[in-house]
Order: sequence, then C-alpha cells, then structure tokens
Amino acid sequence: MAKYKYQIGTFNLFDYAGVERHLEKMAAKGWQFDSIGSFGWKYKKAEPAQVKYSVTYIPEASDFDPEPLEKQKEIEAYCEEAGWKKVGSWMQMQIFCSDNPEAVPIETDEELRLGFIEKSMKKNLLVSHGLLLLVFVLNMFTTFSTAKRNWVEFLSDSHRLWNTGVWMWGILILLIDLAFYFGWMHKAKKAVKEGLGCPAPKGYRYWNRMAWCGLAVLVVGMFASYTSGMIWFMLLYLAGIILIIFGVRKLQLHLKKEGVSKGGNMAVTMFLCMFLTILFLGVFVAVIIGFDISLTGKKEPAGTILLNGKEWKIYQDTLPLYVEDFAETGFNGSSREAREQSSFLAGYGDYEEYLFEGEEVTSVKVANTYEVITVKAKFLYDFLLEAFYEREFRHSDEAEKQKTEYRAVYESKSGTMYRQYYEGLPVVHDWLVLTEDKIVSMHLYLDDLTEEQMKKIVDKFAE
Repeated sequence: MAKYKYQIGTFNLFDYAGVERHLEKMAAKGWQFDSIGSFGWKYKKAEPAQVKYSVTYIPEASDFDPEPLEKQKEIEAYCEEAGWKKVGSWMQMQIFCSDNPEAVPIETDEELRLGFIEKSMKKNLLVSHGLLLLVFVLNMFTTFSTAKRNWVEFLSDSHRLWNTGVWMWGILILLIDLAFYFGWMHKAKKAVKEGLGCPAPKGYRYWNRMAWCGLAVLVVGMFASYTSGMIWFMLLYLAGIILIIFGVRKLQLHLKKEGVSKGGNMAVTMFLCMFLTILFLGVFVAVIIGFDISLTGKKEPAGTILLNGKEWKIYQDTLPLYVEDFAETGFNGSSREAREQSSFLAGYGDYEEYLFEGEEVTSVKVANTYEVITVKAKFLYDFLLEAFYEREFRHSDEAEKQKTEYRAVYESKSGTMYRQYYEGLPVVHDWLVLTEDKIVSMHLYLDDLTEEQMKKIVDKFAE
C-alpha cells in the first residue's frame, strides 16, 4: 500500500474552516497531513485517528523567509504550550494539529482573525488574480482582434476555438473566485459586527471542483483537435514548463534552507524563472525551425511534372467539385489540391484544380479555384455570409463596394447561383453559390456557364 497520497487543493486561502474540516476527515481515514507542495497537498499513511486541526494567519509571513519571523516563533511557542503542533504552512496560512479534542482554540478573536485573512488575501489572491486576469484579457483581446479580420477561418479552426475556450474558462474561474471571496468577506464582516463567528464559504469547494473538471474537458478537447505533431509539441512544451516550475521551486526551498535573505531569494528565483522560460522557448523554436519540424503534418505530392524545364509538384486530393463534373476539359492531366479545416461550428475548404497536357508542360490552365464555407451551426449562416462579404471587399473603398454586386442567375430548390457584376457588367470568372448550409466563392476558367452547368454545380454543393 502507498505510504503517501497526493491531492489537488480545492481550497482558497480564506477558507480556513474548510481546510480544518478536510484535514480532520483525512486523519479519520488514516491519512495525516504532511505538506503542501507546488502540485498539491501531500498526506502520509497512518492509523485512523481523531485529530483536531486549527488554522491561523500571519500576514507578514512569506515562503521566501529564510527562517520563521519573530511573530511566527511567538505564536508557535504559545500554540505548543496550549497543546498544538505546527504541521505545515501555505503562504500566510499556518496549520496546527492536536490529539486533544478539547484543546484551547488558537483563534478566539473573530475580528482579529478576519483582519489577518483580509491582509493575507490582499497580499496573494488579489495580486495574483489581478495579474492573471490582465494576461488572460489581453490574450482574448488579441485573439478576437485577429478573428475579426477573418471570422470564417477562426470559427472553422477547431483547436483555436478550444484554445479560446480554455482562456475564457480561466477568466471565468478568476472572476468567480474573486466574487466568492468578496461575497464571503462582506458576510463575514457583517457576522463579526453582530458578535457571530465567520461563516463558512458555502459552495466554494464544489465550484472549484467543477471549475477543474471543466478545464480538464476543455484541455482534452484542445488536444483532441490537434494533429499528432501538435500533440507532441504541446506535451513537450507542458513537460518543459512543469520541469521549470519544479526546478525553480526546489531552488527557492534550497535557498531558504541555506539562509539566503528574503529579497535575495526572490530576486534569484524570479530571474531564474524568467531566464529558463525564455531559454526553453528559444531552444524549442530553434529546434523546430532548424530541423524543419512540421507541427501540422506535411502533405506529400502525388507526383511531379516538368513545367518549362522546372519540376512542379502535383496533388490528387479529393475535391467537392471537379471541372469534369460540369464541363468538358480537353486536357489529360490535372493537379487537385485541397486545404481544409473544420470545427463543430463551421468548416472551411480552399480548393485548386489545374489542368495540363502531357508530361513536359509548357503551360498550365487554372481551371477552377474556390472556397467552401460549410455552416454547421445554422444560426451562424447570416453572420458568416456577412463575414465573407467583408473579407471579399476588405481592400475596396466604399465607392468600389457600391459598384460591385452579386446577381442571382440561377435558382432551384437546391440553392442559388450568383454572378459578380461590376458597374453593371458581369465579371467574367467570379461566381457565388448559396445552399442551405454552404457558402461557395468560385473563380472558374470558363467565360460563361449554361443553365445546365449551373444546375450541376449547385446540385453538387447541395449534396
């Protein structure tokens, strides 16, 4: 049987009552509290016992202090006389235990306790949550600023959506954490004024567990959306970050043990953390670039042809529409290339078909290039159509936009085909197809299309 057990802490610093109850329950099950590390709470196997735990706060305390503060020494001496033994600490929280169920409580002044908690929280949670919120919100601002330039690409990119979900969930966690704290502090101050004790923060641990479960689901979804190359990249990246955190934490504890001053310990630890992170990222990117490592997977060509004496790669990808589906080509060779991505909201495909004659080619016919937006979430259809128009004319001024329009030239139950007009005249090669769930922008090599050809194209995309 394992001698030690680890748990992810689901407490907040102000939840002293929750910590006390939890540690007492663990002791009753045969797991005595041992310590709190970088990655969770540690317990050691023992005989089940009725152990009483008590938590107090020292706002001036720090994990960087080389030795206990005078105030800590005084409190520990007082607690030892009262039958309490210090078993650990977590930031400003000091954890004591006693085998005597009738031991005199360490904290008897609720107003004083509340003041210590408030000072401790200002020193930790408010600063850390404020900085994290700033980073997360700036990341979201950058993400959505980029998305506005091409909503189609963003909403059809599965791993970008999952990644955005992770960041947004992080913001939600931080905001609700702060709401729980300020709500609890308001109730606690009111209770203390009325001569009552500080209330327990009801529901916080359940919310915290839900938050971690939600985060786990989003992270799994994010990894599932990656290619095998991206998965290995992310796993190695996370492993490197975890090793840096673990190594820096070990160094901080070592410096503390060696008696290095609080300021010196903080300076060395913070510098090393930043230096190792920058070095790690630099080396990682250099390896990827230097060894030409593909994170999205390389597509191998189906063959090559000679174009004016130079080798040209050709592809034979599956396309939703081929020129031969609606027209005679007169060519015996072709290159068909597809670039696709998809999410639960939309799909996007960029397709190219080139025609040529023979193996030694002097010219290539650009037969058909088109983009297909597949709308999976029906409520996004109008939004994505508008986004397509905005992207299509993003380099045109208002006057140019007024001169350009799409006119319906074929309509059936399957969908509608439009032709682009400029100043009242048809643009030779540009067409638009709208079906129930697709938006298709086409550039065809044919100067014109018959009604039968338009029917074939619309029916093909409506499948």
